[in-house]
Amino acid sequence: MNVLRASFVVPGKPVPKERPRLNRRTGSVYTPSATREYRRIIAACAMAATLGRATRGEPPWPHAGMCARRPGKRLKCACAWCSSEFCLTLGVFLPDRRTRDIDNIEKAILDACNGILWRDDRQALVEAKSRAIDRERPRVEVSVRCFPPDQ
Repeated sequence: MNVLRASFVVPGKPVPKERPRLNRRTGSVYTPSATREYRRIIAACAMAATLGRATRGEPPWPHAGMCARRPGKRLKCACAWCSSEFCLTLGVFLPDRRTRDIDNIEKAILDACNGILWRDDRQALVEAKSRAIDRERPRVEVSVRCFPPDQ
C-alpha cells in the first residue's frame, strides 16, 4: 500500500472555530472574522505543504484536479482524491494556560483543508492530538497521512 505523508505548521495563536453568527438587522448568517482569517492561514499552509512535493522528489498529492465531479452534484466518485482516506496527528502549542476547547481548533483545521488536502472532512480521521504550552512560538503542527485506494 502506497502511503503519502505531508506535514505543515500553522504559525500563530491557535483560533478555535466559532459558531456562525446571525445579523439581527439583516437576518443573514455570517462566520466571525477571526475564524475566517485563521482558515485562510491554515489553507495557505496546507497548500504550500502539498504543492512543492514534486520538486522535493516526492510523489504528487491527490488534488482537486483529479476529480471530474462537479460541485453541487451528488454523484459517487471513484477518483483517487475522493476515495482516499486521511489520518491526522495534531500538536497544539498554546501561548498560555487559559482554558480552550481543542476540539474546536481541530474543526478549524479540518474545515480549512476541505478542497485542498481532501474533498470533504468526512474522509479525515484525527488519530492523535496533544496540547502543550509554548509562550514564545504558539502554533499548530499538522501531520497527514493519505491512504489512496488500491489501483
